[in-house]
Amino acid sequence: MAQIVLYSDTSAYNFNYLSLPNKAAGVYRLATELRQYGYTVQVINHLFSLTYKENMELCDRHIDQHTIAVGFSTTFWYPNEEMKDYGMGLIADIIHHMNLKAPQAKLIVGGTNMAEIEFINKHKKIDMRFLGYSESAVLQYLTGNKHEFDFTKSQIIYDKSDGILPGETLTIETARGCI
Repeated sequence: MAQIVLYSDTSAYNFNYLSLPNKAAGVYRLATELRQYGYTVQVINHLFSLTYKENMELCDRHIDQHTIAVGFSTTFWYPNEEMKDYGMGLIADIIHHMNLKAPQAKLIVGGTNMAEIEFINKHKKIDMRFLGYSESAVLQYLTGNKHEFDFTKSQIIYDKSDGILPGETLTIETARGCI
């Protein structure tokens, strides 16, 4: 189980043309920072490419009474009309599932695209929104302590649980901790 679960998606769901599902580096930048501070973090990618059942199984596997935060990255949320209802319904169900399994967990949302925030607000009050770069802000929010971040000395360290394949290329949205 993870203390922090971060959902991200850059799949074909988000675009009006076919593209191969890929992963965005920014959520892993944030996961690295959180892990270096001692948190266990699970990144769940391809949110909208997975089946409903697969998503609920991931909730069961990674969210429990020890989970302190569940985050959604909206950076690449540009849903086409065909998939919008499925995607937004899925997010509502994940949030509901989170509330049942980890009512103490904070719901955090961020990224450069805050388009779907009002929808999420209807289902549970968002505890914190982060717009843009959030390496320092998320840690400060979780710990209550100021956290200095120096991008010139930063790196992304992947955990085996991230499922990054050797030679896999990640989309860089400036790779700056956009949750």
